[in-house]
Amino acid sequence: MILMYHNIDDEAGFNTVSLKNFTEQIEYLSSKKEFSIVSIDQYIEGLGSSDRKLITLTFDDAYTSIKSKVLPVIKKYNVPITVFIPVNCVGGYNTWDTSNGKKQLDILQWAEIKDLSDESLITFGSHGLTHISLGNVSKALLEDEIIKSKIILENEINTSV
Repeated sequence: MILMYHNIDDEAGFNTVSLKNFTEQIEYLSSKKEFSIVSIDQYIEGLGSSDRKLITLTFDDAYTSIKSKVLPVIKKYNVPITVFIPVNCVGGYNTWDTSNGKKQLDILQWAEIKDLSDESLITFGSHGLTHISLGNVSKALLEDEIIKSKIILENEINTSV
């Protein structure tokens, strides 16, 4: 099972789970012997071969709550996560949501991402360059969004994604 989150904050809202609820979810899943919370790589490797139910946690958009709210919880429970970064939006905010009247959420800065890349519980992946919907774009734009974002991210954090 993949549990996908966006933002964690004190209060729940659009694309936001409350810190209390998130902590309760992690505490519950960590306490159950039938579940095993694993990294995304372990999840992919273990599909179909484990007696335990594998769970991996992902966070889209790399909001600043990863550092301020999520990191303390995952450290407490020793839970790995994967954060997907819209590379050209680093240091900005969720313009794709605010254009529809949703709350502005800040995205991590490169310095914060680099610091977090040293955390053994955090894996990073690309969420494209610009956070556009990739369903109906040209092949050239699709390749740019996927390939260029991967190259930029790998260069910034000095590791393969």
